[in-house]
Amino acid sequence: MYTLQRYICDLMKEKNLKESVVLKRIGFNNLSKGTRRFKAFMEGDMSNSFLINNLHKGVGADISEIRKMADKTREEIQQAIEEEVLRRQAEERQNFVPYLYVKIEREIPSPIFAYAIMGFGRLRRIILPGNFNCLAEIEKGELIKKKINKRQNAYEGNIPTLGRIRYYILREVYDDEVKKRKVYDITGTPALGEGFEDKSMDNGHAALSVNGQSLDNIIKSLHVLEKAGEDTESFIH
Repeated sequence: MYTLQRYICDLMKEKNLKESVVLKRIGFNNLSKGTRRFKAFMEGDMSNSFLINNLHKGVGADISEIRKMADKTREEIQQAIEEEVLRRQAEERQNFVPYLYVKIEREIPSPIFAYAIMGFGRLRRIILPGNFNCLAEIEKGELIKKKINKRQNAYEGNIPTLGRIRYYILREVYDDEVKKRKVYDITGTPALGEGFEDKSMDNGHAALSVNGQSLDNIIKSLHVLEKAGEDTESFIH
């Protein structure tokens, strides 16, 4: 529970306020909808601007106090995001294995539903053995050529829904430098120069969530909290 939720919860207990009374004061004529919105708010969803902007009415608090608590809550959310990003990076680093990334002719799949349903995204990455970095350079080269030839033959040089394979990028360690990544053409031969400059990768990270809230919802909540109490004009809810 964030600072703003704790503040509201404590005030309701202190003043012995029922949730239904708070919702009516906020301006919810539809108590069923208001109950859902308030429940979501107490669970960390602060994206409903009407509720946030009228909280002070609901609990009989000074609007400046609500703004103060909203500011503290924004700081807490931003810190939680940073901690979640670091946690995820640490987990990815610990579980990292070298791989070849497949560069294709288009980044947006077509048809996109087939890409999602059939899981063709998994074909963008060729996992290498965990001991890859311990191999001699000649062994690495032979293994890479073998892996690339196998992938090229599997779908006749294409990835379904994404088109023709252009080249492959080797990622040997988690904390690598993009510009130093090695590139291989479709025969498994080291490649340099024009046409092979782009060494970026789209690794399709799972959607970030913090305390059960999606990143999209978190961004909306941060925006609403930043404007907390600025627009309190009531309308039917």
